[in-house]
Amino acid sequence: MMRRLATTAVLALTTAAVSFAAPRPPQAPAAPAAPLTFGSEVELVTVDAVVVDKNGVPLTGLRREDFTVSEEGVLQQIATFEAVQPATVPPAPRSRPPAIATNVGPHVKNAQIFAVVFDDMHMTPQQAYRAKLAVAEFLHSGVREGDRVLLLASSGGAWWNARMESGRDELMGVLQRFEGRRVAEATMQDRITDYEAMAITDRRDQKLASLITRRFESAGLTQQLQEDKDNPVPSDINPFIQTRAREAYDQALVRDRLTLSGMQRLLDALATGRGRKSVILVSEGFIFNPELGEFRDVVDAARRANTAIYFLGTRGLANEGSAYSAVFGNPTFRSDIIPLFADMRPECEGAEMIATETGGFSIQHASDLTAGIARIASESRGYYLLGYSPSENYQDGRFRHIAVRVSRKGVMVRARRGYFAPSPGLVSKTAKAADEVDPELQHALDSPFDADVIPLRMTSYAFGETLINRAKVVIVADIDLRNLAFTESEGRLVDNVDALLVLSHRETGEVFQYSETIQMRLRPQTLAKTPWYPLEHNFDVGPGAYQARLVVRDQNSKKFGSVVHPFALPELGGFRTSSLILSDVKVPSPDDPSMPQLVPLARRVFSTHGSLYAQFEVFGAARGQESGKAEVVCGHKIVAQDGRVVREGNPTPILVRDKGVVSRLVTLSMDGLDPGEYEFVLSVADTVTGKTIELREPFTLEPPATAPDTKQP
Repeated sequence: MMRRLATTAVLALTTAAVSFAAPRPPQAPAAPAAPLTFGSEVELVTVDAVVVDKNGVPLTGLRREDFTVSEEGVLQQIATFEAVQPATVPPAPRSRPPAIATNVGPHVKNAQIFAVVFDDMHMTPQQAYRAKLAVAEFLHSGVREGDRVLLLASSGGAWWNARMESGRDELMGVLQRFEGRRVAEATMQDRITDYEAMAITDRRDQKLASLITRRFESAGLTQQLQEDKDNPVPSDINPFIQTRAREAYDQALVRDRLTLSGMQRLLDALATGRGRKSVILVSEGFIFNPELGEFRDVVDAARRANTAIYFLGTRGLANEGSAYSAVFGNPTFRSDIIPLFADMRPECEGAEMIATETGGFSIQHASDLTAGIARIASESRGYYLLGYSPSENYQDGRFRHIAVRVSRKGVMVRARRGYFAPSPGLVSKTAKAADEVDPELQHALDSPFDADVIPLRMTSYAFGETLINRAKVVIVADIDLRNLAFTESEGRLVDNVDALLVLSHRETGEVFQYSETIQMRLRPQTLAKTPWYPLEHNFDVGPGAYQARLVVRDQNSKKFGSVVHPFALPELGGFRTSSLILSDVKVPSPDDPSMPQLVPLARRVFSTHGSLYAQFEVFGAARGQESGKAEVVCGHKIVAQDGRVVREGNPTPILVRDKGVVSRLVTLSMDGLDPGEYEFVLSVADTVTGKTIELREPFTLEPPATAPDTKQP
């Protein structure tokens, strides 16, 4: 079983309550200081504060001495201070995603993290339609170049993250398939709301039960309300009302727990990144049930993750704009509009409480949507990080109140209300679940941040059809072994690496998973010669857009690496080709030893000396009337960065092999070419139908001394 990482007991608080003067693998604030670590006897409490003027515009230029922080009414000394301001990121040119994904390289400074929770468990289809329009509006106007957006459904049906602006279409594709899962009631007269169900079941609220009884009588449910004469235990609440309330309450508990546990999982994933993150809960809302410990867990997780939660209520979005209505189709199920006319405020108290306690706010009317989205965006871009060590080190698990003030008139400060003190006897739910799932790997997998302590690179290759409308996709990744904490044993370097690879299908939400523990016993000279370890796995998947996510963990050091690679598998019918393999490693084919086979690589850097190989297959070519076989020709060329053609092969027929396989292996000499950027261009033509395909694959040439060697240790 994969071992679990220990967590650091450092408290981090973000924004929350409104106070007037007298709260995500990259994405870190500008020039961040190294995070402070304290022993178990001392806490560093970090509060991020948003300061706005009377028009709601964030104030910049404030200094440490402008702030005061108190805990439980006792003034605290501010130990650390940082003003985080947005960086201007120029729009990125529209281009296809790079063939190789990597977790190393330049990151966007001060990029913001927005996580949108589409609470389909608490939304009817009509409300989900309105919610999709609101989320689309946010994706259009609430984010900017370089921002990272994570989109997920509370039911667990999706978990997708992308960088803006290039990733907007991906997120819109995921959003389009979201639907509300809550069944709409036809009328209010025979419905028991979640709040009423809780009040009757938990508190035996007789007054409320009487109101419901009269409502049911007006709906014609008189016969059902007749008490059971044979019931030996008399009740002050009608048995029919009790039964209906119990059923409604049980269903509410299931929905609430699913939503809250999903939010906690999200917040745990966001905790790996520094700075302020924003979670937008798009939901009908849910009741506040003090008996549910999940409410405290979510607020506490938001504290640890430095995250503010904003509640976007769908009940009041009946008059939303229709800019994206054609994308999501026409609204249906008009019957669930009726509850909008009732007083449903208690039904949203749980969502409102989470927003208030974590530094966010609520948007529950269509007229507030545009301004609210702009406010969420602006509050997430300019803020102040204040750190202090509490004058009293409480270990009682109780809630500690915090107040942040600024010595300026006419301003408003948004800072978290407080935090839960640690409790030595409290065992977290994450620790209890360790035997069932590895939470640390899951958190790294869920996180929108790339973990770069262990460098990774990853790519994908698509091949022929394996089943009906399914094709073989090979995910290839390289793990940099030089950052691993090897131990020595009998002249070898020893370590184990846990790897978790997940594929997510954008259109259907289908998930494919593979895990492995790699046991390494390497000779030192092997590591020096081949520092990258290749990891490869095959999946049978259908057409569509995918995200491949890989997380690796060094068991000796507990270091992590993670990377995300988006790719698309085209429709499998008609004239098409496999992915083009560029490689400098070939081996005998297991099916035909006389036919060499290229090793797919997770790199596009090759040597200026020696040979480079290109291999591909052709599918769906028409058969000639005389030959009865596919008649395909192909040519190729290598183009330098300045447009010069430095290598070229004229179009020639491809020999059809046994079983009708149409494939070609091209050998190219790199001798004499200068180091630099190149592009391999392949042209394929079906001479029977006249259809043509052009494939382009960029690559880099470097001198032999620097060209990486990725042969397996």
